[in-house]
Amino acid sequence: KKNLGRRPSQVSQTIAPTQVALAMAIQHHLKVSLVSAHNLRKADWFGSSDAYCKCTILGNERHWIQTNVVTSVDPEWHFEGELPHYHEGESLLFEVLDADNLKDSDFLGRAVLANTDFF
Repeated sequence: KKNLGRRPSQVSQTIAPTQVALAMAIQHHLKVSLVSAHNLRKADWFGSSDAYCKCTILGNERHWIQTNVVTSVDPEWHFEGELPHYHEGESLLFEVLDADNLKDSDFLGRAVLANTDFF
């Protein structure tokens, strides 16, 4: 409801708790395309990177999608996946990493996409 000159506390009292619960309960499956990256850091000793991209809902890292690994500093993944349990208003976190067999992946880059940029 619009604030028609009322104080904020009065406005919040006009919203029924069931409306808030309903809004929070609406979940979507968000389709995400992870296409490519360019000019990545050479993270491996032989002058390349074993790059992959991981996408999560910012603040909800339980649900994520991930590309396959491509050995290149200019990887092309052309990957599509769905993030379950997406709520309108949530932003996405994209991390590009270098896969390593014997240790944790090396960080190559990160970007946050605000929901206002795709909704």
